[in-house]
Amino acid sequence: MALVPFLRQVFLSLPLSMGARTRLVDTVYTFAGPVFSRVPHYQAWQRARRARGLAPLQLPVLEALTVEEILDGLRFAEHAQPEVSIIIPTFGNLRMTAACLKAIALARDLAAYEIIVSDDDSPDPAMAWLELVPGVRFVRQPRNQGFVGNCNAAASMARGEFLFFLNNDTQILSGAIDKLLETFSLRADCGMAGSMLIYPDGRLQEAGGIVWRDGSAWNFGRLDDPSRSEFRYLREVDYCSGAALMIPSALFRGVGCFGAEYAPAYYEDTDLAFKVREAGLRLYYQPGSQVVHFEGVSNGTSLASGLKQYQVRNAVRFREKWAACLDVNHQQNGTSAVTARERNHTAPIVVIVDQYVPRPDRDAGGRSVQHIIDTYLREGWRVKFWPHNLWYEPDYTEALQARGVEVIYGAEYGDRFGPWLASLGPSVSAVILNRPLVARDYIEDVRRYSQARVVFYGHDLHWARMQREDVLGGGRNGEAAIARMRSLEERLWQASDLVLYPSDEEIREVQAKLGVTGIARQIPLFCFDAFSPAKLRPGIGQVLIFVAGFRHPPNIDGVVWFVKEVLPLVHARFPDTVLRIVGSSPTDDVRALAGARVEIHADVSDDALAGLYASSDVAVVPLRFGAGVKGKVVEALRDGLPLVTTSVGAQGLPGVADCIFVRDAATEFAEAIIALISSEELRLSTSCCMQNYASRHFTRSAMREVLLGEQTLGVSE
Repeated sequence: MALVPFLRQVFLSLPLSMGARTRLVDTVYTFAGPVFSRVPHYQAWQRARRARGLAPLQLPVLEALTVEEILDGLRFAEHAQPEVSIIIPTFGNLRMTAACLKAIALARDLAAYEIIVSDDDSPDPAMAWLELVPGVRFVRQPRNQGFVGNCNAAASMARGEFLFFLNNDTQILSGAIDKLLETFSLRADCGMAGSMLIYPDGRLQEAGGIVWRDGSAWNFGRLDDPSRSEFRYLREVDYCSGAALMIPSALFRGVGCFGAEYAPAYYEDTDLAFKVREAGLRLYYQPGSQVVHFEGVSNGTSLASGLKQYQVRNAVRFREKWAACLDVNHQQNGTSAVTARERNHTAPIVVIVDQYVPRPDRDAGGRSVQHIIDTYLREGWRVKFWPHNLWYEPDYTEALQARGVEVIYGAEYGDRFGPWLASLGPSVSAVILNRPLVARDYIEDVRRYSQARVVFYGHDLHWARMQREDVLGGGRNGEAAIARMRSLEERLWQASDLVLYPSDEEIREVQAKLGVTGIARQIPLFCFDAFSPAKLRPGIGQVLIFVAGFRHPPNIDGVVWFVKEVLPLVHARFPDTVLRIVGSSPTDDVRALAGARVEIHADVSDDALAGLYASSDVAVVPLRFGAGVKGKVVEALRDGLPLVTTSVGAQGLPGVADCIFVRDAATEFAEAIIALISSEELRLSTSCCMQNYASRHFTRSAMREVLLGEQTLGVSE
């Protein structure tokens, strides 16, 4: 596949917009996939497409099996103290209820649950079959009470800490129960959580509900594609359907259960959501919990007859009861579903634009952006993330969505940034544009389509890094390319309301260019909650560690230089010394360094990285060119792992040379390592000094002050 790099350069040189590029990739890969089967980019594209779509909705329990076959062998574990009580209200319809139970068994959720099937005095004697299913508590109500009364009666028998109300005309998908439970852990203010509801044909039925000022309600996203980005993130909503709804048992009873005034059915779930909010808690839509709903099987679809007729009557009752709240907090019917889909639509919005979705375990830039996102989320802001490549990154995208970040992806958004930004309305208070080559494509649209503050986060001075690379002979940038980059960066400074860099040196350069007319602030590269004392290993410490992302040329150059020029000098004094090279995407040049005393640990998890740090004695950051503050240096400071680096590695960290060893020549670098290996006392004193430095410069409050201080974004403290 030697042709691939050449084709990539040709592709990138095409005068196409981002959306057109994405659509072209989709088309080529779709029709010529086998040709590219060994290309990593194609493999990632395939994973992304699989992750975006829901699993095929295969419902053999309804289409191919008899009731006897469905129930045959069906059993559930019994728990003395279940965490969740699954309440399934029924009025006959054994086949549908049995399929509902079968789906619960197939989902294999980890939560300890009990199942209560509560039949509302139906005349169907076949329902008694459910009494024979181990682990199912089948209850036949003594009289017909309607949906509201039946659910309330069943809830009074429940033993679980949480109640999960589940219609019998549903089939849950794997993880549906666990994900709802997780919502209460993710959000301390969560009072209720509802599932994504999907039609059997795979179309979306509901991604949370909207209640309008007149009391009418919408199923947001109805009949749309459930894999679209706007439906896939955790968010606060007005209500979620009672077809799949979880609430703590004590809270349900505390607010008076489902309102008896809505008997026999309809609007009881919406009313419950308002009562929960009145109690000071919130309702969240959880897209990770997915439930197939056969809408209309139980009660039909006509509003003129059957139970459905009560939907119209109860809408009037609901409006009368909650008129004061609706008039103040809700929009006119159908005015802006994009705004109304988020209950906290008055909270400010920050839009963050970067090359791709943050990969905090793979590169320092991604970790830095992740910490910025964390800061805004903690302050109650709504965070929207726009990746320049519009790619869905499995795992990384899902991690952001699970925390309530809307991540935009898909070719449908190509060339739509401006209109999309405008659709968010005046709540957009800030747009953070990361890196010059990304920011240049968006800054004009931000000015045109919003009144938001424009924040440019450069990460490092790209032109300076390119220049140093050429000086060392490792780059082929050329003076013209360096000059173009410098011109671009300076134009972005002038066009922004706030300029951010982690390095104090770079901030001084920016401020000198801007003069008194602009604002440039130093932002902590990372920020941390705690700085626990390091647990250093006693005795002679002969395990070295270098952590880096190897898509970045300075890291490749640095580790090759270290292994060839520095490590042999260390081995001359301590021949058993081991170097661990840890990081993402190691190149062939890096892998070739592996040997008896050089280990390669590629693409490790955060937990695995923590273990490697804990079992190492000295960190090395042997960079010979680069710009800005280095993430690996900051992490070593935080962890208190004694560090040797170069003046390039120590860049942008004033006073850090008082805590760590800064050496540029190979012999001096090796001597510093030897000194640390030899002396447990020196390692301990260095560690304490490093952590004191980190605790002064890399706190959450320091990052909050830069991002949310009154002088930067105009937000009052």
